[in-house]
Amino acid sequence: MGQLDRTGRGVAKDETAAIQWFIKAGGNSTALAFMECLGQGTPVDYGTAVYVFAKAGDEGSVVGAYEAGLALAIGRGAPQNPMLAYYYFSIAARYRNTLPKADLHQATIVRNMVASIMTKAQIEAGQARFDKWQRARPTP
Repeated sequence: MGQLDRTGRGVAKDETAAIQWFIKAGGNSTALAFMECLGQGTPVDYGTAVYVFAKAGDEGSVVGAYEAGLALAIGRGAPQNPMLAYYYFSIAARYRNTLPKADLHQATIVRNMVASIMTKAQIEAGQARFDKWQRARPTP
């Protein structure tokens, strides 16, 4: 329902109602996060968007993981955190079978760029967090 209200497909377009549906559905929709970033139906709120992207990424959303990684890499909506950015880019890169090749390549490149400015301890912490996340999920 949220997606229908957001796009106006089959119903009158109502971005405020779309946000309410996305929140009722658990609040982890990447569509909700994009709406927060763009100020659709709500004031622009990068902090909430990063939280929603990260939550979706933790649940296996490639888009959520990639967008959370970008936000955390540059510090938009949340403090800059290379370790968490590395973790989320690792999630996005893991789904090589579900991403177009160009997107997979981009997630890997950006993760490696972030790693180039990290300490060894930060990389190890990001990798350890990703490894723990990965052990809890079957291979896609």
